[in-house]
Amino acid sequence: MSQNHEVRKFLTRLTQPSAEPVDAVELSDHAKVSNDDERAALYGFLPSARETIERAIGRSFLASTWEIAVDGPVHCLSFLRLGQCPVTSIQSFHYYTLDDVQQTFAGSNYVLDQEQGRVFLKNAALWPTDLRAYRSMVVSFTAGYSSAAAVPPPMKLALKMLASHYYENREAFLSQRPGEAASIAEIPAGVRQLLAPFNENLI
Repeated sequence: MSQNHEVRKFLTRLTQPSAEPVDAVELSDHAKVSNDDERAALYGFLPSARETIERAIGRSFLASTWEIAVDGPVHCLSFLRLGQCPVTSIQSFHYYTLDDVQQTFAGSNYVLDQEQGRVFLKNAALWPTDLRAYRSMVVSFTAGYSSAAAVPPPMKLALKMLASHYYENREAFLSQRPGEAASIAEIPAGVRQLLAPFNENLI
């Protein structure tokens, strides 16, 4: 009987950022919306626009906590891509044995590429083996720029454009199923062009 040796990864956001990278005045000025009620409606689309971009390009605007769980034979990995960047810190790095015992993968075993959100083994270190098939390895980490001022201007412009697009096409947006996220192909072409240099999912 053949065995499935596929490695699969599942990314979950654990915490939201404490603030948005664009304030209400900046967004309404971009969209040329002056009515207070409409400003509030416009700003209400900002979190969804931000999350759509973050998921689509694998890059967080401001600091939030994520968890990536890996299924399968992790020892086959050349490196582990965490799924969001830039990564400021790793909170926990655990793996689980065949007996479901949690173990800590020590920081002395790996080096973190913060900008690209990748974990590489140090010389002579090995990924753990003889692990259970599901959630074999689980990493919690923080990703995002240090402040709104540190977010690259093209990313902020793309965010304002996408939030404005959702506002202007609110009927279509609100008809999406709950929890349904737009793919990169569904994002307007001008927004995709701005995001292309930052898209970690295309590398």
